[in-house]
Amino acid sequence: MAGLIISPRARIFQGHDWVYGTEVRKVFGNPQPGDVVALKDFKDRFLGSAMFNPHSQIVARRFSRRKQELNGDFFSRRISQAVELRRRLLPEETLTRLVWSESDGPHCGPLRGLSGRPDADDRHGTPPPHHPECSGRPSFSPRDYCQE
Repeated sequence: MAGLIISPRARIFQGHDWVYGTEVRKVFGNPQPGDVVALKDFKDRFLGSAMFNPHSQIVARRFSRRKQELNGDFFSRRISQAVELRRRLLPEETLTRLVWSESDGPHCGPLRGLSGRPDADDRHGTPPPHHPECSGRPSFSPRDYCQE
């Protein structure tokens, strides 16, 4: 897996999930826009998996602290977590956001890192397509991976 070596003073070491271009010490393995990359610290310790976009000031958006691919299983699991969170917090509500990106919980949003803006998919009505902020990723609707 291609990846990035992160500078010692980067925000990611304080819990932030974005890596700015100025915080990258080295790029290895020739990642392409939209690729999942490994994030490593300056001592070669693994920090997580991220989506790579060399065309943005935010070159990597961490979506997991583990080695993780973006596939149907990932989205099914994360969207199920988001739905369950809403059922616990809002048991009487019938109209809620199905997906709200980084806002699903402190440091544990099920779909954190996959967008630079809150991405919403309503439970009722026609869901908008998801547009990740990283080049190369196809648009999808979270409903493609969710069963109600």
